[in-house]
Amino acid sequence: MKQWILELELDDSEKEKRAMYVQDLYAVLHCLWANDPNPVHGRFRVQIALILLISGATTTRPGALVESGSCRGSNKALKYEHVRLVKVRNLRDSRQTSLGLLVSLVHIKKTEGKSRR
Repeated sequence: MKQWILELELDDSEKEKRAMYVQDLYAVLHCLWANDPNPVHGRFRVQIALILLISGATTTRPGALVESGSCRGSNKALKYEHVRLVKVRNLRDSRQTSLGLLVSLVHIKKTEGKSRR
């Protein structure tokens, strides 16, 4: 392979990977919830927002959460069984609690089907 790269003078440098910044995420979610002239079904709004937030929080590619082009027809996607809502008590004040989300990323690359939390 390296011989072909040299022989054909191919570029083997790493490509810059784009990231969605918090401001971008805010703009997309604001458009989805506040500025959409033709709002989609409420469930789709919630699902799109959840996928964007999970993707940003876990720094995974969207293809690990929903069926991507490389897995078309496989029906591989994040399912409700991969997500758990947990309630965490504050250690300083036991009357205060926070909600958290545990996500099992079972469709990420190079995991061989093993779950990563």
